[in-house]
Amino acid sequence: MKRFILCVALLVLAAGFVRAETPPVKVFILAGQSNMVGAGRVKADPKRNGGKGSLEYLVKSPSTAQRFAHLVDADGHWRTRDDVWIVFFDRKGPLTVGYGSNQDTIGPELGFGWVVGDAFEEPVLLIKCAWGGKSLAVDFRPPSAGKPPYSLGAKADAAIAQDPRIVGKYYRELVATVKTASPASGSWSPAVTAGMKSSDLLGTRGGMTASMTSLPLNTRATWPISLKTSAETLVFPIYLS
Repeated sequence: MKRFILCVALLVLAAGFVRAETPPVKVFILAGQSNMVGAGRVKADPKRNGGKGSLEYLVKSPSTAQRFAHLVDADGHWRTRDDVWIVFFDRKGPLTVGYGSNQDTIGPELGFGWVVGDAFEEPVLLIKCAWGGKSLAVDFRPPSAGKPPYSLGAKADAAIAQDPRIVGKYYRELVATVKTASPASGSWSPAVTAGMKSSDLLGTRGGMTASMTSLPLNTRATWPISLKTSAETLVFPIYLS
């Protein structure tokens, strides 16, 4: 009997050590349209405004270098975080530059991911779902809202009458993207794979904590983003235009 109790105690202790080594993953869904997609230039182009308006210019200019120094290493190469991972449709990997509209651009994910990565001890996963030129009234309309209670114009009304699936199409795309953003692939960070299951992406089961951060369309936020953490929620000031 004593041996049995001892074995149970050792198993409980072992389970505690495993749990401590695999903390829950903080998951943030970055949803929006073209501003969320991101068109910020990474490389400085001397032929374009003397290279200004690019991230490279910001990390090299004496007036801004200190503010953006955390983005580059001692050799001036773009840093990659091993505690923040991102998936943006067919692109995924550790957070670094190149997750904007193409591999030469950035969006809000870089600055946002860096801030939350520094704020949390747990690994962070960013799921980016963004399409240019979409609306909250139609494209991102959730099923619970029903059809728009007003006319969208003769052409749009006719299109919706012919294909009602137009309403909420990108809401459904967003949900599908989140569901399929599985960390099961070998290209994911071991910390992310250990801390969550793909079936848990839309809930708080299995030891994973999902923090939903709403980024409205045409979002403008003050910089630097100020963080206030309460339980599982990340709060930061948002200004709508």
